Amino acid sequence: MFLKIFYWLPEHGYKKLHGLAWWLVAWSRKSVPYTDRISANTLTGLRVLAGLTLWWLLVLTDWREYLIQIILINVIAFLTDLFDGAVARATGSSSRLGAWLDNIADKLLVLPNLWIVYCLAPMQFLLLGLGPWFIKTGLLLLFIVIIDFLLILLRGYAAWRHVHVEANYFGKVKVFFQCLGIISAQLIVLDHAFPMFLGLHFLIVSLVFSFGSLLVHIWTNLYRFISLKV
Repeated sequence: MFLKIFYWLPEHGYKKLHGLAWWLVAWSRKSVPYTDRISANTLTGLRVLAGLTLWWLLVLTDWREYLIQIILINVIAFLTDLFDGAVARATGSSSRLGAWLDNIADKLLVLPNLWIVYCLAPMQFLLLGLGPWFIKTGLLLLFIVIIDFLLILLRGYAAWRHVHVEANYFGKVKVFFQCLGIISAQLIVLDHAFPMFLGLHFLIVSLVFSFGSLLVHIWTNLYRFISLKV
């Protein structure tokens, strides 16, 4: 029983678990009915659907009326992002399609959420008598979008040259703080006394790790790009 908790069953090759996400995935697939039928791409697909739902709420509705629902969508999307990679690696189903869908899901979720954070920023700044909010918050979110766009270009170029770019530690930590920052910043709608600056500080940390992820990608893959024939 001890081995079954920390290792997959024989059909999964007895892959050793690493981290809380792997342990929870292993436990749920052995103990909770039907969870063994949920694939990594299914979880990623749920995040894509969540991102499209956010775009629909942002463009076609008054999203301020649905902010609590938006926060719940973000929490669910964050949890699926936590487990889809663990499921893919533990079941040996990692693929370039899954990695591509994971990247698309991230962008579909982040962009509308950053706009919502920007629109909510004046509420906290005005309550505290601070400013100019549009410059401080705008520059922070703009830098986040620019670095994400550069990462998309890098991954796109790598795919065009048939070079597989692996996710790195900085990118994983960046996503964690980005999700934490977005949800924390949006919680101001539930309580105006909630410190939105906590969320903005999380986003600043995510920006640092995002920049680190970009540098690591460039450093680890530059020689591979240079060695390719133009």
